[in-house]
Amino acid sequence: MPKGYFSKSGLEPRPTVASALAWATRHLAECLASPEREAQLLLAASLGCPLTRLFADPLRFLEPAEQARVEAFVLRRQRGEPLAYLAGHREFWSLDFRVNRHTLVPRPETEALIARALELIPGGHPGRLLDLGTGCGVLAITLARERPGLEIWATD
Repeated sequence: MPKGYFSKSGLEPRPTVASALAWATRHLAECLASPEREAQLLLAASLGCPLTRLFADPLRFLEPAEQARVEAFVLRRQRGEPLAYLAGHREFWSLDFRVNRHTLVPRPETEALIARALELIPGGHPGRLLDLGTGCGVLAITLARERPGLEIWATD
């Protein structure tokens, strides 16, 4: 990544949260369908803060290390790296799962599988379940949380 990547894009040498967000949105618009939302999530991940903090303090200046992280995250996202890998986690069924390049990112449509399983497995059911090819374990962990009486075996 070229030094001064932000400066070449027309931003001030020490950007604020708001200007970094605008910059990230412009750069992600080249490759993503929802660049504004992605930029918000990306900025929060790169700064290690909740989304609400971005909106609460938009005029805060980024430190040089924060600026470098934002630039790196945007560049990696432009190259197709999943946002969940950059953030290091992904929400699934209101649980937060750690993910990295060695795990599959839990997909939203997998939540439909959980919903169907919960319909088929009544609460308090003392049965057993095998999650074969468990990956990062979202199915097994989520079902264990939703059906505590269920004995669950998960394996890759």
